[in-house]
Amino acid sequence: MKSITSLIILIFDFFEFILALCHPTLSFLFPIVNLTVTLAEFENAVIRERANSRIKATRARCRVGGYPTKLNPKIIAKAKAVTKIYK
Repeated sequence: MKSITSLIILIFDFFEFILALCHPTLSFLFPIVNLTVTLAEFENAVIRERANSRIKATRARCRVGGYPTKLNPKIIAKAKAVTKIYK
């Protein structure tokens, strides 16, 4: 599956097939399900757009996100000394 959207569409098509075989009078549910999927896609796009705009704003302020590195120069020097000793 490429994404949640394609999975939802696959499930929707399956249920559409089953409902068409069993209860053709339930066809009024299909537009409701389509609307729900569309709203979910829109919400996902809005969240992605907001996250990307926050990242761009942070980079514009010359800041880099993420966790600080755990290896400071003192630890790196100790590691190099140990590798020299045990080579």
